[in-house]
Amino acid sequence: MISKIRKVGVKYSFAILFNRVVPEWLFRMRRYVVYEVGVQKLQAARQRLGEGSGVEFSACQTEAETQAVEKLTWFKREFSTGDCRAFQASLDGQLVAGLWVASKAFDENELGVRLILNDQQAWVFAALVAEQVRGKGVYGQLLPYVVDQVSQKFPRVMLAVNPDNRPSNAIHKKWASRTVGVVVAVRFFGFAACWVRGQVRKNQTFSLQAKNQPIELTLE
Repeated sequence: MISKIRKVGVKYSFAILFNRVVPEWLFRMRRYVVYEVGVQKLQAARQRLGEGSGVEFSACQTEAETQAVEKLTWFKREFSTGDCRAFQASLDGQLVAGLWVASKAFDENELGVRLILNDQQAWVFAALVAEQVRGKGVYGQLLPYVVDQVSQKFPRVMLAVNPDNRPSNAIHKKWASRTVGVVVAVRFFGFAACWVRGQVRKNQTFSLQAKNQPIELTLE
């Protein structure tokens, strides 16, 4: 436990504990850095990694596959207004990782924030690797695969990382072509507030109806 806290950071570990104790409907707060993925960097990384790990990567083709990724990643398509597509990693026929990509829009319902995406942008989110294969480079292969597939239609691929999660922030920063900006969002009951820096834009700072009138963000 102590070694895990040291690895990911005290602040991030405390935030996870806080979210487990405090119910979602009451309060949520999040700070994250938005990166634009370096498509060529990840394509080069995928070529270096090549095959041989035994892990197979693919976009979900059936409803059953998509539902399995929903269960693994704790994401429900019904909660987002945008188009969401699931990707998976399998080992010996068993699902070991999942990841989602949104286009048009993505809703952070917990925070009362909606990200509006243009026709050049895609948003990567809700990545999760099963505990039994963590630390074995599965995510480092899954993300390049997904970006390679998605960037054929959406040349600008974005994602967000909690900067207090030090390992995650380090690897995504390495793969990024640029830092788009920083977002801090807070929701208390139906009240939402959001502050941004960098090339992130918002339509308002506060919303008294976070569920029905979320704060809208765009990325430049």
